[in-house]
Amino acid sequence: MPPLPVARFENDLPEIIRLLRRLVEQESPTTEKSAVDTLGALIAGEMRSLGAEVRRYPQTEAGDHWLGDWGEGTGGLLLLAHMDTVYPCLLYTSPSPRDLSTSRMPSSA
Repeated sequence: MPPLPVARFENDLPEIIRLLRRLVEQESPTTEKSAVDTLGALIAGEMRSLGAEVRRYPQTEAGDHWLGDWGEGTGGLLLLAHMDTVYPCLLYTSPSPRDLSTSRMPSSA
């Protein structure tokens, strides 16, 4: 993947914020495998749209694992993250959990 200039991120900021909002709003409690898998599929689609070769590693009890590869050869970048929200269903119980003016969830205010 070629280097990306800072201006690219500035130009794409509205789309980046839309994606971030979709990711945050996709509830994925640790104990709900199907919800974590739904978020994983969303992230896998985003990786594909950025040119990655994406592989899924199905899990039986927890959310599936995903791997996105860009390019070939040695070197590269590893991004490792968990997709579950750990706590149970904040978005299901809060009518408006996000305050975009402060970019904080109510629990972190």
